[in-house]
Amino acid sequence: MKLRIYRYNHEKQRDPWYDFFTLSGDTTVYDALLHIKHEQDGSLTFPRERLGCIFMVNGKPFDASVLLSSFSSGDYITIEPLAHQPVLRDLLCDMQPYFARMKIVRPLGEKQRDSVLTRDVLEHMRFAPDCYQCGACDAFFPKGLRPSQVVRAYPFVCDSRDTKKKERLQQFVKLGIWDMVHLEKADCCPRHIQPSQIVSHIRSLIKDDHVTWMGKGSQYLPGYEPLTKKVGKGVGAAAHGVGKGIAVSSKATVHGISHIGSALGHSVSLVKEKAPNVAKHVKESMEKAAQKGKKFVSWISQQLKK
Repeated sequence: MKLRIYRYNHEKQRDPWYDFFTLSGDTTVYDALLHIKHEQDGSLTFPRERLGCIFMVNGKPFDASVLLSSFSSGDYITIEPLAHQPVLRDLLCDMQPYFARMKIVRPLGEKQRDSVLTRDVLEHMRFAPDCYQCGACDAFFPKGLRPSQVVRAYPFVCDSRDTKKKERLQQFVKLGIWDMVHLEKADCCPRHIQPSQIVSHIRSLIKDDHVTWMGKGSQYLPGYEPLTKKVGKGVGAAAHGVGKGIAVSSKATVHGISHIGSALGHSVSLVKEKAPNVAKHVKESMEKAAQKGKKFVSWISQQLKK
């Protein structure tokens, strides 16, 4: 059986590389790594805790106790560190950022009122001891709210004694629970916890309580009407009003133009009717002016002769 193992050592070289190892017989991933470290390459580094140790095997997160025979397809089996976690060396990751994210969804510290927990509530709260925070469900979620955070806070959301339920739900909306997609990839927990169902339940609680955060998440609540639809309605009403106004003004304009045309036509007909008389009067006036001019010229000539 051939293994292709991810290697990284910033003291040797900047970029990671892969080494190939050959094993005989079937064993678990963790035992295979132990055998390689003790028998073939003592520099191989990986977590020493078997419980909750997660590796990416052929691109998917698996517990280190899984048998290598489960991955019989292909020429070799690729073992890599947990995805989207800072790598310290080889298969060893720095989990401090992971645990820092857990503190974001920690209990709010409010006093809880005394009440009897029902069987349904206890059923939801049982996920708290089941999850040992291995990070497997976060392998396909590099940004935003992680499934592990939701699983961590889920028992507190379901606790009927909690007095800050709405604040917790607002925190989920703020962190982006509505932006989580492809949740089926998160259902790879070694303890068989299903984060996709937990996220769906919390989303239903958010809808039931009509919880938003500064307007975020409003589009998922019942009766929501998107702003674009409202603007579209407003624009449609405005366009209808403008169109109606244009129709009225166009009608008035046409009516006015018809009146102007009628008046112009009447004026033209009057001009045609009166034109001969006007022309005759102008001609007579010009002839009289010419006669007066001739008389004036003859009088000037006589005065010059004297």
